[in-house]
Amino acid sequence: MNGILEAGIENILWLQQFQTDRSYFFWDVFTNFGGSYYLYMVPALLWSVDYRMGLRLLLLLTATLILNSILKEAFAAPRPFELDARIVSSGEIGYGLPSGHAQLAVVFWGVLADWIDRKPFWILAFAMMFLMGLSRLVLGVHFPTDVLAGWFLGGVTLWLYRLYRAEGEAWLGALSRGRQLGLVTLASAGAFLATQVVARELNVPGAGAAGFVLGGGFGAVLGLHLLGFRGDGPVWQRGARFLIGIPVLLLFLVLVGQAGIPEGWMGMPVVALELTILGSFLAAGGPWLFQLLRLSSRPGF
Repeated sequence: MNGILEAGIENILWLQQFQTDRSYFFWDVFTNFGGSYYLYMVPALLWSVDYRMGLRLLLLLTATLILNSILKEAFAAPRPFELDARIVSSGEIGYGLPSGHAQLAVVFWGVLADWIDRKPFWILAFAMMFLMGLSRLVLGVHFPTDVLAGWFLGGVTLWLYRLYRAEGEAWLGALSRGRQLGLVTLASAGAFLATQVVARELNVPGAGAAGFVLGGGFGAVLGLHLLGFRGDGPVWQRGARFLIGIPVLLLFLVLVGQAGIPEGWMGMPVVALELTILGSFLAAGGPWLFQLLRLSSRPGF
């Protein structure tokens, strides 16, 4: 074990000496804001606040997850609890460097703060970024260097987004629908190849990432050009869309979990198909359902 990792372990042990059962419970709940809670936060923004802003975040978070997965496989760095039995941790699957929770927190809250552009929300955003990183240390699943790397990569992504968003969206908007769909297909293929090249074994989640890019990208083109969905409307419509869409989304995930994933190569097309459906539902299936139910400002095609 090198000196940096040893120092990281000492820092984690120092933080953990101040923890209690209640504080661990708090950090366990809070850290989900960088994980499973995106399942609720992103659809809420996409369906019930601003569709275009939701698509931007969906794109950036997906790209961030793919980049994080590639780097984790490339570095193959251990997690703290794997190296020192004194560290209290419930464990986590996969490699440690960089921290995906820290990286995603900078992108998610930074993009939201840039959009809202109010000082109090920027303060909230920086607090969420910091506390997310701290939660990963307290829970013993990341070294400080993992968190710092995640913050740095998220910061670079946020900087590039703020620098090139207007130009990028203008360029994409000028493309024909056919070229937009072709670009989505190329991005999906690139995601699959990139995740497989660095993997030390068969990377089934990489196939899922490619499927999500394909489904979400095709769904975005459909939602923008054919459905004309905007995510606006009266408060009751916005709330109804979320309350109807989330159970459908969760039901799909439960059915997927019950179906299971075949082992080996057979698992790749299954996961790819499942994530393609998930991405397309978020970007187009949900908005189409809301229009059928007359819960949006532009019902029907």
